[in-house]
Amino acid sequence: MNIMAQAQSRMLKILQVNLHKNRERTHGVLNDPDMKEFTTIMIQEPYWSEYTKETPNHQAWTRYEPTNKERSPRAVTYVNKAHFPPAQVVQIETPFTDVVALQLSPTVSDEPPLLMINVYNPCDESIIQNLHEFLQRMHINSNSGIILAGDFNSHHPMWNPPQYYRHDDTADQLVELAADLGLALLIPPGTVTYPNASTAIDLVWGSQAMEAKMVKCRIAKENDHGSDHLPIETWLSIANDRADTAPKLDFAKTDWDRFSTILGSSLSRPPSEEDLQSTSGIDKCAIKLVKTIQNAIAETTPMKRLCPHSKRWWNKNLTILRRQACKLRNRYRRTRREQEKKAWRDKANKYTREITNAKTSTWRKFVQNADGKSIYEIKRYLDTVSTQPVIPTLDGKHKRMGKWWTRSTVVSSHHRHQQISRTWAARDTLKRSNTRRQSQSSKFREPLAKLCQRRRLDQMALQTKSSSRHFRILRSGYKNYSKQALTMGTSQAYSSKQQR
Repeated sequence: MNIMAQAQSRMLKILQVNLHKNRERTHGVLNDPDMKEFTTIMIQEPYWSEYTKETPNHQAWTRYEPTNKERSPRAVTYVNKAHFPPAQVVQIETPFTDVVALQLSPTVSDEPPLLMINVYNPCDESIIQNLHEFLQRMHINSNSGIILAGDFNSHHPMWNPPQYYRHDDTADQLVELAADLGLALLIPPGTVTYPNASTAIDLVWGSQAMEAKMVKCRIAKENDHGSDHLPIETWLSIANDRADTAPKLDFAKTDWDRFSTILGSSLSRPPSEEDLQSTSGIDKCAIKLVKTIQNAIAETTPMKRLCPHSKRWWNKNLTILRRQACKLRNRYRRTRREQEKKAWRDKANKYTREITNAKTSTWRKFVQNADGKSIYEIKRYLDTVSTQPVIPTLDGKHKRMGKWWTRSTVVSSHHRHQQISRTWAARDTLKRSNTRRQSQSSKFREPLAKLCQRRRLDQMALQTKSSSRHFRILRSGYKNYSKQALTMGTSQAYSSKQQR
């Protein structure tokens, strides 16, 4: 590994941007090849699909939405799978719909975990005070690695641009939060992040450990996607062994019949007793066996095809248009001339239009060229709704964050309620499909009524937070149902149903 590659492996790059709920810009950030160098992308006001009820998903990024899904989120964090696979990332459950908290664990042993908090603070309903109380209950160590970034919609003399004197009460709450957690402002004070009003409302805070490891925190002039907010890039000197991107064997497509044939022909006879008398002879036989197996695998197993960073509709022309729009915007920021602004807006609008056209034309071409095999793939694209690619622990709770913090809050029962709801939905589907057959058997109908009664008792216990009184009702209902089901002969009814 050369010096440049070593320097890149010790660099954690964070991009933060408010995209104003624009679909094309959100897709552009995820698919642009220039974004591959960033470890995380912290987006405020991302595009939210009313059809799929989620933010865009991407094969190169692990998406983390807020754990509270009472309404459409205004914060989402994407983690580069090539830098931090999902096994190294743990999401912290929060009660907010506009906050995403993640713990990133570098593979290097001497690097502590990094807590990254992505925040969108609404103008009409500030969450700063509630967020402060939540973080206090976590008992975070001041020496821990913390990054707090987002769109705070607050004005304070501490970070206001020169000649801008607005002072908000929510900004004082933000300053108290930073002082309590030992956070310092990483972005230079006075940096304008919202040019339309010449204000600084997008901020990056960091703990002392992150301030010591910060390389730079500035406006990302070369990675602008045309939003009304300017993007911010933060570089931290943190070592992490990135995932191996070398091609691997695809054993799911191995021709095992041919593998057995090749192995049998190459190892037609076992080694003789003379070959196994000495240590060197045993080593030679073992080396021969290993090479024979490796050759058989190489001939019968194809290599996995690496997934590209960009989706199939992305093309080089879109990259060129985005870079040209960046240059024109930077020129306008220097000159502040209207003709430069018009040239930049025209190029930025052309970039977003070309994204829409590229996606539409690629999809139409894919549908028109569909055959008997790919038509099922089209159906899968239309019917399948992508899910959060995060694997929970076996007990349904989030992992502990290590020695540097302890949670005082209990994991909510939201996921458990969803699991019970899905179970009852599947049971209702089965009940509707068998209604006709069940109505013909009085012996089967009555236990079914008891089953519905059991469901009502379950829902009653969940709605009342499982009080002791309802637990007694629940137990008595189960007991009565079990006795009556045995006396009614449910097994006989089921066997007669099977014969019909």
